[in-house]
Amino acid sequence: MNADRSPRSEPAAFRFSVKEYRMTNLIIPRRAPARLGLFLLTLLAVLAFACDSDLLSAPPDTITVSLTAAPTVTPTYAGAQISFSTDTAATVSVEYGSTSGALTLSVPRSADAATTHTVNLTGLAAASVYYYRVVAYLGSARAFPGAEYSFTTAAHPSAGLAMDGAPAVTPFDTIATVDFDTTLSATYSLEYGTVSGTYTKATPLSATAALAHSVELTGLTASTTYYYRLRLYYNGEFATNSAQYSFLTNTNPSVLALASGPTEVAALTTLQLSWDSNFDCTHLVEYGTVSGTYTMSTVKSITPQTLNHSVTLSGLDPATTYYYRIQLFWNSGDDLVSAEYSEATLTEAAPTVAQKARGVWLLGGLPGSSIGSPIGPVDLYDPVTDTWYAGVTDIPAPVSFAGYAAASGKLFVIGGFDASGVASSGVQIYDIAGDSWSTGTSMLLARANINATVSNGKIYVMGGTAGTATTAWAGSVTNYEYNIAGDAWNTRTNFGASGSGRFSFALDDVIYNAGGRTAATTSSATHDAFVPANNAVSTVALETALSLGRTGLFGAAYAPPDGASFVILAGGVSTFTGTPACFINQGPTAGAVQNLIQFLAAPFYAPSAWTIPTAGTTTLPASIAFGAAVISTAFTPARFYIFGGTSLLGASAAGSSSVYWCDLPTPPTWSVAWTGSAAMAGSTVRLRWGHGAVTLNQ
Repeated sequence: MNADRSPRSEPAAFRFSVKEYRMTNLIIPRRAPARLGLFLLTLLAVLAFACDSDLLSAPPDTITVSLTAAPTVTPTYAGAQISFSTDTAATVSVEYGSTSGALTLSVPRSADAATTHTVNLTGLAAASVYYYRVVAYLGSARAFPGAEYSFTTAAHPSAGLAMDGAPAVTPFDTIATVDFDTTLSATYSLEYGTVSGTYTKATPLSATAALAHSVELTGLTASTTYYYRLRLYYNGEFATNSAQYSFLTNTNPSVLALASGPTEVAALTTLQLSWDSNFDCTHLVEYGTVSGTYTMSTVKSITPQTLNHSVTLSGLDPATTYYYRIQLFWNSGDDLVSAEYSEATLTEAAPTVAQKARGVWLLGGLPGSSIGSPIGPVDLYDPVTDTWYAGVTDIPAPVSFAGYAAASGKLFVIGGFDASGVASSGVQIYDIAGDSWSTGTSMLLARANINATVSNGKIYVMGGTAGTATTAWAGSVTNYEYNIAGDAWNTRTNFGASGSGRFSFALDDVIYNAGGRTAATTSSATHDAFVPANNAVSTVALETALSLGRTGLFGAAYAPPDGASFVILAGGVSTFTGTPACFINQGPTAGAVQNLIQFLAAPFYAPSAWTIPTAGTTTLPASIAFGAAVISTAFTPARFYIFGGTSLLGASAAGSSSVYWCDLPTPPTWSVAWTGSAAMAGSTVRLRWGHGAVTLNQ
């Protein structure tokens, strides 16, 4: 609502006087007939003057009509509503105009007398000043008009409509495409011609209002300059014209050709191709790994047309020859399909012996929600150089949710789910120095959802499930010991409760087992210990239980050269929506994935307690389950690394390529600052969960 300007004059009241005039005893001399006409004329003039100037009147009866306050005005871009009150019931009108003192327009007088009045003015111009005054009526007589006020109408909604930047034109010989944006949603017509300022042709008014626009002009003449402007409409009404623009249509090239090139720059997973054409044009590249068969393609370029072209093919496999051909586009009938060319990507450098010894090996797991796609390639990460070596070798029979271990210069992949979701009893062994795989003696029974722990030349596998991925969960209490040197399995003392998906670790010749599932939907907080020398579950003390029961947790244990040993546990799933089968993602639609991270200093029984970081970041960088962790002693202080994992269960479950690390605690304190490293696995990003991360010095 606009505030009214101050009136130009006072008062804000109207005065209407009712006057009565009388003439009595008027005597006309009988002897002056010649002068009678002159006398009467003079008398009438005097009476007229007296009536207008109150010279001849009885004392008037006066009625005053006053405004109780200045009018309020609610303007629009095409009108205004004027509201006011009078202290006496009256009929009213409003006189108005665009010039002060010249109020040539008016609205009809209101029909009924009232004290509250609303008058609507229409047909006004937008963003304009108008002057007005209120006129009151008592009965059939008009009162004197009131003071003059003013107001300004609102700007038209289309006032902000304009071109949002200059148009982009893609010209050919006889056609051109004009792309442009407007500041408000609008329709348009494009006017154009071959003479500046003269537009002999126009496109139809566009049907739909929008912010982004594209129009094609046809029937143009080659090698000709065209001038054009955009007529912009708001809500179907013309609003404004744009500035004038111009473009030059092209000369028909007749035949497109490669003027030079192509040249190639090869990398591990990319090929950069460059070439010149004989005429400005667009392009795409088709390519594949078999000559004459092009299974992949770049997206056709749109603008700008150019003589100089460059394309990067990405996501390629290292040490692979790719065959490609180039297509050039100018206009229908003027395209080119080139001859075939080929180039090979580079071969990835092999890791050194030192990198293999200090590096972290990533084994097995899944990339997505399905059990049917276990990962075969084995990747190596060198934390010292923050470098990945993807696909150093491949697991002969890929598995997930297996036991993963490293010892005596070898990697061990034990059990797990195969691609059919069947639990395996297989032992697959990779000799790092010899770069070769062999098969060890099978486990006594097939197991998945297991962890493998190395202690004194032996590998321990505890609990797990024997059923297929879709079978209802049934854990086990078994405790298997694998003698690495003798390639033989032994049965050791069972644990008291069935479990699967537990995290196990070895410290000071004791095997510890924590968390996991003890029922289909129950995540356990149990923390047990097994002493191999006595072939017995520890009865010395009850190990400190987890603060929150969870399965799919991961971590690492460390015995520093000086100070107390400790273990770090992270992540996991505490509860489920739905009932998981043997495969954790078969059945549930969701799970409560945790970002919890804690450490426990030896001894691992009361009064020792699980402790979150005491300073810095007190949680994981993300909620993670079924990740993998190692401790790298290549740094001082040593570092705790986390690789991959999933943040969801159900249809959206998927592995991660994330890598995080922080410095180890110095019990009883731990100040955590997380750092991200190169995503798994360098040249080929690898997503994993249900996998393993091992080092030769674990």
